[in-house]
Amino acid sequence: MKRTLAALLVGLTVLTGCGGATPSQQAPAAAAKSAEVGKITAAELLKKVQAGEKLLIVDVRTEEEFQAGHIEGAKLVTLQSLPDGAKGLGKADQIILICRSGNRSTQAAQLLVAAGFTNLVNVTDGMTAWEKAGGPVVK
Repeated sequence: MKRTLAALLVGLTVLTGCGGATPSQQAPAAAAKSAEVGKITAAELLKKVQAGEKLLIVDVRTEEEFQAGHIEGAKLVTLQSLPDGAKGLGKADQIILICRSGNRSTQAAQLLVAAGFTNLVNVTDGMTAWEKAGGPVVK
């Protein structure tokens, strides 16, 4: 009987993760999973811009790409600078992320979610789609 009880206690200790992450260490991962990143097409974004909506658009491309052409009013925060480069942005503010094709902005969204940002929207197909939709570009 004592052996059975001892075996159960050892098994319970192993199953509960003795020496594993504490609840406070697990919290950021749980928060990251709960924050979902929205999506918007370039055409939908263009309608919002044309309607004069106040938007926070963050371009995560390189400075050279940004200078070659970007959405008017977009803020440059390169993917390489994240998450530190986003320190001036509000974690609860809606942030629309854009890059050339949508890949780097998806990576940026993942980094920002892990840093506690909760209201992110990714532009599908990025600046390529923006230009195809007839969106104006500032050089």
